[in-house]
Amino acid sequence: MRLFAEVNSENIVVNVATSGIADGTQLTANVVAYHPRVRSGILFLVKLPRNGRQAVVMVGLASMVTGWISWGLGLIFGAILVREMGKYAESTGIKVHYPLLAVAGYMGMSLTWGWGLSSSAGLLQATENNALMQLGFVDRIIPATEWVFHPYPLTLTLLSMIYGSLILYLLCPPSENCRQISRNVDLCS
Repeated sequence: MRLFAEVNSENIVVNVATSGIADGTQLTANVVAYHPRVRSGILFLVKLPRNGRQAVVMVGLASMVTGWISWGLGLIFGAILVREMGKYAESTGIKVHYPLLAVAGYMGMSLTWGWGLSSSAGLLQATENNALMQLGFVDRIIPATEWVFHPYPLTLTLLSMIYGSLILYLLCPPSENCRQISRNVDLCS
């Protein structure tokens, strides 16, 4: 079964074709990320950085925080934030390396979602009669207080965010080597 949805919000039109639970999560994330209030939040965020390094780190942190909340939201929000940051940076003369900005937009998918609220392993552990229980690896349901809100995963998440931000900062090329969004994305379409 395929579900087609169109999200309209003034000048924004997004077509999403989905099938299955994962794509349903992405559809929900798309609707949330394109909501006018979220969009205004994104437009507020892109105006905060004063240089390319700050832009890359801000996008990475925002992606990691939203990825921790929901992997689908982190995926869509990160992509929208990258595009908007790239457009704003180019229009205001901020030199930002767009390929690295794109990497930063997906940091939530690579660093934080696995310890977050939509973690596949975590949600499996919190399900009654799950595969881990059936195989005898665990003898009970493991609540979110032990796999998300426990100090150990929270500490690892925070350290990952710090380390990821530091790496993004260090990877930023000098201004003269930055490739703006227009070199990689057709902004006319």
